[in-house]
Amino acid sequence: MIRAQPMDAVVVIGGCDKTLPAQIMAAVSADLPTVVIPVGPMVVGHHKGEVLGACTDCRRLWGKYRAGEIDDVEIEAVNGRLAPSVGTCMVMGNREHHGLHHRGARPVAADECLRFRRRMRAVSFG
Repeated sequence: MIRAQPMDAVVVIGGCDKTLPAQIMAAVSADLPTVVIPVGPMVVGHHKGEVLGACTDCRRLWGKYRAGEIDDVEIEAVNGRLAPSVGTCMVMGNREHHGLHHRGARPVAADECLRFRRRMRAVSFG
C-alpha cells in the first residue's frame, strides 16, 4: 500500500507486536524515510487473582462459560477485565519494535500520563 501511493515519506502509527513490524517492513521495502510512532498498550486486567491479557485467556474463559463452568455474572466481569483500558493488545510480545522507534517513544500503557511526559522529554532533550 505504501509503494502504491505517491509519497516522499511516511509516518506509521501502530502498536500491535505484529502489525507495527509489518508497517516498518513495508516502509523499508518501499525505501522511504519513515517515522515510527508506537501507540500504547492497554493495562492488564485481573480476575480472581489471575493476570489476564492474552487471547488465550479470552478463549479459555469463554470456553468455560460455554461449558457451564462460569455463569453470566462472572463472564460479564471477565469481559470488562479482558480489555480494561484504552490501547492496543497488552501482550506486546515485541515491545521495542526492533529498535526502530524514536528515543523515548517506547510504548507506555495508553492511559498513563507518563507517556506524555516521556514524549515531551524526548522532544525537549532529543
